[in-house]
Amino acid sequence: MAVVDYTVDNLITGTKSLNTLNKLQLEDGQSVVRGEVLKAGTTGLVALDTLATDEPLCVALQTVATSGAAEDIAYTNDCSLDVRELTFGDGDLDDYRVKLMLNTNILLEGDE
Repeated sequence: MAVVDYTVDNLITGTKSLNTLNKLQLEDGQSVVRGEVLKAGTTGLVALDTLATDEPLCVALQTVATSGAAEDIAYTNDCSLDVRELTFGDGDLDDYRVKLMLNTNILLEGDE
C-alpha cells in the first residue's frame, strides 16, 4: 500500500482524531480520488453513486487508479473532515450530512 500522509491538511481538519482503516479493498474496476465518499459493494468498497439509495460507509484517504483487480486503500469512518473537500455522487449535501452522521463517526466541518 502507498504511504499516505495523515496530518492535518485541506481534507483532514484535526478537530477529532483520525481513525485510519485498510481492512477492506476497493473493488476491481473502481477508481477513486482522495476525499471520495465510499459505500459497501459486493466484495469491497465502491464509490457512492447517489444519496437517494446509497448509504455512505467511509471516505477514501488516498487516490487509487482503475485496475483489473481489487486494490488496497486507506480510508476512514471516524475523524473530522472539511466538507468542501469531499467528492460524492448525486445528492444534496444536507441529506449527505445526515446519512454520514447516522452511518459513521465522521464530523463534517465547514460550509459548501
